[in-house]
Amino acid sequence: MIPIPAHCIEIHQKPLFPLSEDGCRLPVENPHRYKVEQIQIDHCTIQDPDTMKCDYLLNVEATDASYLIELKGSKWKDAYGQIETTYALVKDGMRKRRVWLICTSGTVNIPLNDQVKMSREARKKGVELQFTRHKRPYSL
Repeated sequence: MIPIPAHCIEIHQKPLFPLSEDGCRLPVENPHRYKVEQIQIDHCTIQDPDTMKCDYLLNVEATDASYLIELKGSKWKDAYGQIETTYALVKDGMRKRRVWLICTSGTVNIPLNDQVKMSREARKKGVELQFTRHKRPYSL
């Protein structure tokens, strides 16, 4: 597990909070007001521009779940590798249920055969891969 600087962590119980990166925005719904540990990975925990990494890690103690989230515009093909690399660095600090979430801009669709292939690869690692679209609320 890589060290996570305190200034990269926000702990809250907000019912709705946005995650954003490079013009892609994901509203996250937390209807049960679970305590969320929100960690900014890109530009904070991992600052090296040459290291592939995803944008956020969310840990939710009440549901024993961790979410690695990559927000993508048009370069969705990089998303899986970014999450996979980050997972190798932080997996020891993740909860039992592990979700990788790829969020793409509203104009980009990931072909179904690519989604299936990535999902199979993730399952081999004991991870659930999910896909969502820019601005579409995602519920914890």
